[in-house]
Amino acid sequence: MNRPLLLICLGYLIVTLGYGVINPLFEAPDEHHHYFTVQFIAENGRLPNMGDSDDFIKQEAAQPPLYYWLGSWLIRAIDTSTARDDLWVNPHVRLGDANAPANRNHFVHPPVEWDGFVLAAHLLRGFSTLFGLGTLLCIFYAVQFLTTRNAALLSTALVAFLPQFNFLHSYVNNDVAVIFFSSLVVLQLIRVWITFPTKWITFIPLGLTIGLAMLSKTAGILLLVYTLGFLTILAILRRLKWREWLRIMATVGGSALLVAGWLLWRNWQLYGDITAANQFIIAAGGDRGVTLFDVLRETTGLWRSLLGVFGWFNVIAPVWVYVAWISLILVILSGSLLVGMQTISQTLGRANVGVGLSPNAQASIVSNRLRLLLLPLLMGWLLTVYTGMVAFMLQTTAAQGRLLLPAILPIAVLFSYGIDYWQRKIGRTFFPIAGALVLITLYCLFFVIRPVYALPKTISEFPTDVAPISVQLGDNIELVGAKLRTTTAQAGDNVWVDLYWRAENVPDDAPEIVLELFGYNGAQSGRTQAYHGSGLYPATLWSIGEIIQTRVGARLTNELNAPTQVRVNVRIVGGAAVDLGYLKIPPAQVTTTEREPLAQIGDGIELISAEFLPKTAQIGDTISISVTWRVIQPPNQTLTTFVHLGSADTPPLAQGDSQPRAGNYPTQLWAAGEIFTDQYDINLDKTIPAGNYPIRIGMYDAAITPLPLKIDETFPPSRSFTVGEITVDN
Repeated sequence: MNRPLLLICLGYLIVTLGYGVINPLFEAPDEHHHYFTVQFIAENGRLPNMGDSDDFIKQEAAQPPLYYWLGSWLIRAIDTSTARDDLWVNPHVRLGDANAPANRNHFVHPPVEWDGFVLAAHLLRGFSTLFGLGTLLCIFYAVQFLTTRNAALLSTALVAFLPQFNFLHSYVNNDVAVIFFSSLVVLQLIRVWITFPTKWITFIPLGLTIGLAMLSKTAGILLLVYTLGFLTILAILRRLKWREWLRIMATVGGSALLVAGWLLWRNWQLYGDITAANQFIIAAGGDRGVTLFDVLRETTGLWRSLLGVFGWFNVIAPVWVYVAWISLILVILSGSLLVGMQTISQTLGRANVGVGLSPNAQASIVSNRLRLLLLPLLMGWLLTVYTGMVAFMLQTTAAQGRLLLPAILPIAVLFSYGIDYWQRKIGRTFFPIAGALVLITLYCLFFVIRPVYALPKTISEFPTDVAPISVQLGDNIELVGAKLRTTTAQAGDNVWVDLYWRAENVPDDAPEIVLELFGYNGAQSGRTQAYHGSGLYPATLWSIGEIIQTRVGARLTNELNAPTQVRVNVRIVGGAAVDLGYLKIPPAQVTTTEREPLAQIGDGIELISAEFLPKTAQIGDTISISVTWRVIQPPNQTLTTFVHLGSADTPPLAQGDSQPRAGNYPTQLWAAGEIFTDQYDINLDKTIPAGNYPIRIGMYDAAITPLPLKIDETFPPSRSFTVGEITVDN
């Protein structure tokens, strides 16, 4: 192995094993189901079926068994009998929600020794990593066979340090096996396309490898179909006799079925489906009945999960990571496109002057045409994998980028042409880019994945900027401090609170905290229930007397009635709540308008519009006055709006005085530039003589002193604006 390739492979092993150590066990899609499938085989010495399935194995009992069977030999000597009892499920986990303010961990992870099932699971994680190493070697040798050594090295590095590739190969799953065997099959197909061996016996290894892919995952069946089509096209182009073609088909297909045919028969006998796909659909709740258009729309987001989505689809990298990767891919693909156009032009040009050429020159033209067709045929494997995924998604959800990775080698070949083009064009290698890719995937590991599962801090001294509290919440659990981190938010945002806890005694059962948000008129506007530490650090794991600093959040509902203020409180399930303060929800959109105000109140509040309904009322009716305010300068004090029925020189016949937004958005929260609507109600709940009466509006301060009010540069003595007149009938 040459030194640069050795460095790439060594770097891949270090990075991916690092993912396997730092990412907590089973914080990856279905990893615990895959692990317990391996453990079942190790414990029972046989393959599981759906009759053996439970909450620990589920649909993996119907998976092709090769990865699980091989893995079982690694852990048979390890005592894993306590695994099911030791696994602590987080009951409030938020799967697939990368913006969840808490509960992104599927499991609670107490400190444990590396023995028992923990050791077994980490051994299987390392087993997965080795499959990835095999895939990288397939990529290097395939690309080197078609382009150049430098292009092969960088193409291999692109895959080796793709965050999703590192993540996938760091946990227990059978995708890694089918990716490797698919890549090995495509490597063999490339060599067959270029060298075209004529002896049927040389195709036996190809068929055996396909059989191993079929024993790894259902995509292996698609690989068999694709390979037979690939070889048929090659036979036509090489003008192979039909008997020779049939012999090759029988060799490849027979070898594959010799290895995996028993599994197809077993699936048919057990499930009435040679692929056992019906069991996955049943496990997912049945056919979801979507259209092809719906499925194609779902797959538009595959690119992100192909680059890097972690956890249970609920940990994503910052935008710049995806932008960097996509930018690099687009540059490389542009080079691949230019190479393709040049190759087509050269091949067609040679073909036009091919009459009278020597046999060697004509053979060269044929060879170029075959190479020109190879890449589209290889991309046909990517299309086949995508089509199979779409067909599966018509019945159950499966829009995951990792499902395209069995076609990673054709993608790498496509990239290699662009890499080779740009290296020749700019006269230097792209190897500094490989170093940047290492840094990006390490960033994802240490600054994206690791913080999500970091345990709360234990502090010895209480922070000076945190208001001390001493409230007993739950059994021997004391809330000793709190700080509201979010002071302003919008609908859909997360509201964050720092809470400081102390346990006088370790509780027998893990208490759960509830953080609640109450918005307009006290309506619940957000709620999070979790173990302490946002689901990561239940109080049963604490040490007595230590102060635990935890940050927890709750998401504001999208149906929030804004503007308003939101009250935040926290409680232990079954206990009383503690108010932690208020935050501001400003108007949904701060805007400007050139509309002239009806009046200006004080120094900086403008009345933009005011109208009321009904225009005629009777005793018992309610008159609703709709108002639009514009803030020029924040009042920085609490003001009350008065709405009076009757003239200014007599006591009001009826009134609807209230702080703005029914007291939910007091004026001390207002900010310059805000424009929002408000409503005030006057209840005609007492006898009022029939007649026409004005409705006046204004504001007064805490001393009940009306603020000056200006209308067209004049200041009416009443300090009020007359909205209009209403007719009261008895």
